[in-house]
Amino acid sequence: IQYYVNDVYAELLIDSYMLNESRSDNSVTANKEKNKLSELRFNYNIETPTSTNDNIWNDHYEYIRKCNRFLEKIDNAPVEESTRLLQKGQIHFLRAMFYFDLVKRYGGVVLLDKVLTMNDNWNIPRSSEEECYNFILQDLNKAIELLPASWDGKDKGRATKGAAWALKSRVELYTKQYDAVIKSCEEVYKLGYELVDGKTPESYRSIWWSTNKDNKEIIFDKQYKSPDVYNNIMIYHMVTYINNPYGDRGWGGMGPTQELVDEFELKDGGQAPTFSDKSNMGTFDINSTKIYENREPRFYAYIGFDGGKWFSIECCNDNETSSYPIKSKKGDIAGVSDELYSPTGYFTKKLVSYQNVNTSATNINYVYSFPIIRLSDLYLLYAEALNELNETPTTDVYYYVQQA
Repeated sequence: IQYYVNDVYAELLIDSYMLNESRSDNSVTANKEKNKLSELRFNYNIETPTSTNDNIWNDHYEYIRKCNRFLEKIDNAPVEESTRLLQKGQIHFLRAMFYFDLVKRYGGVVLLDKVLTMNDNWNIPRSSEEECYNFILQDLNKAIELLPASWDGKDKGRATKGAAWALKSRVELYTKQYDAVIKSCEEVYKLGYELVDGKTPESYRSIWWSTNKDNKEIIFDKQYKSPDVYNNIMIYHMVTYINNPYGDRGWGGMGPTQELVDEFELKDGGQAPTFSDKSNMGTFDINSTKIYENREPRFYAYIGFDGGKWFSIECCNDNETSSYPIKSKKGDIAGVSDELYSPTGYFTKKLVSYQNVNTSATNINYVYSFPIIRLSDLYLLYAEALNELNETPTTDVYYYVQQA
């Protein structure tokens, strides 16, 4: 039974969560021809919102079928009642996640709460969006009832009561139930989650480190067990080349845009210089403009930029003395190449462990737990709900936005 539940967890593919960022205005993906058959095509107008290539509809109904099969069979399984209820709670949570992914994209979908057989009527109409969200909320309420507040030992990483409340708050925000969002978020706050200290780039980025796994900011994440299963997505985000002596190579696959870079504030909270309004052929000198100086810690934690520091090839620390510079201007070693590069000259630093190495001689790909729900997410949901409930933003709205 436990192996079956584990198999359903395995369907939470973080590649989809992460690479969907490449469908937004926040990033541009690498080489068009190399990635033309992948999730990364959206930047090049090869796929459209109504003609995607990620097969989420078929895949998610396959996952939902697994959930339905479990819920149909579990009551007849020879297990202790306490075990049965814990497993059911996890499946209700996971089914809610799968349906939420579908409804966010497609609106009303076909609601299935049983495994269809060849004798059933398969011509089932799509339910309304409201009916779908109500179904999701029913699953989450059941999960809240059955799941524990936390897990110990090897069970850490499974869905918890806090994860169910947190996902419920997201659903309620989509359905504009703002009072309910407030209540759900406050239920999560009672469970002892804390923000990771983000006063320095290193402390902020430590949310993702294997050495800080199961930190108190994480409400729900996808965990991996190396070497059996590991998250290869880090190599996708690594700097393409650092310099010749090291030969370090990643894909540089998701390049943050100048628009995203401009959004990061100065460390005193002021507006940083903006350059995204320049024409496509416009250029600026990064030294005279001082574009990368005196930024908030999150900027240095998140963005890899020309002249900025990457992690040490020697590993395994994250400080200035053991890091080396990124060279990503056109013609430089990490700049535009004929294959793999960041077309914007920027790299997604926070999603890569400082322990990872990828050379012709050595490949070290460390275990990486991908956060799906963090406490900072809840603060933003809470702030948005408060803002919607008031005619003008309150001090609490600004407080929670700043905290996140």
